[in-house]
This record gives sequence, structure tokens and C-alpha cells, in this order.
Amino acid sequence: MNIFTETEADFFQYLIKYGEINSYSRSNYMSWLNFLSKEYQIDNNLTNETITDVIAQENSKRLFRNIYKNENDISNFKSALKKYLSFLSSDFKTVTEEMIKSEVAVIEKKPSCQQQKRKQ
Repeated sequence: MNIFTETEADFFQYLIKYGEINSYSRSNYMSWLNFLSKEYQIDNNLTNETITDVIAQENSKRLFRNIYKNENDISNFKSALKKYLSFLSSDFKTVTEEMIKSEVAVIEKKPSCQQQKRKQ
């Protein structure tokens, strides 16, 4: 199962928070991974070896398509895949979910505005 499409929003948030790249580059990373995800399984099984295989295949195909034909494009694919691998290794989604749950718990413990008005 290709989870990139399911994790796009989380990955984008990861890039904002930890990616150390500008907004233009973030958009490019998303485009490159969307392009690759149409042909490759970009999922929890992504490894450095998988990245090497994808890059080798893309390098041999690049001259036979209309976009992403340059060597620099292949380098960009590799950067995007490595950043996605970092995202997977970070367990960003679980950490984010736990943070949201703890914030909700704090909010739920606070008395609501309605409850405060009733006390007055």
C-alpha cells in the first residue's frame, strides 16, 4: 500500500517544522514525491536501499519523458526520498497525535464559559 498519499499532510507539516527548507522547496518536495508515488511504493518499507533502486531506475528513464529529465532532477528525487525517510523514522504522526490528545485533555479539564457564567 502506498502511504505517501495518506501521509502528505503530515509530511508537509514535518517539512514546515523540521525540514529546514523554504516554502518553495517544500512544494517541490511534495511534487517530486507525488510524481514518484505514481510508480513506486513510497511507504513504511522505504529504506536507503529502496531509494538507491528508485534513483537508478529514474536515472535510466529520465531521457524518455517530458519532465524531470536532468541529472539535477534525479538528485532532487533523492533528496525528497531521503527527507521522507527521515519523516518516517521520526514517528512525527504519533508524536503529533499525542501532543493533540494532551492539549485536548487540558482543554476538557478547564471549565467552559457557560459553566463559569452559571457560577456567577
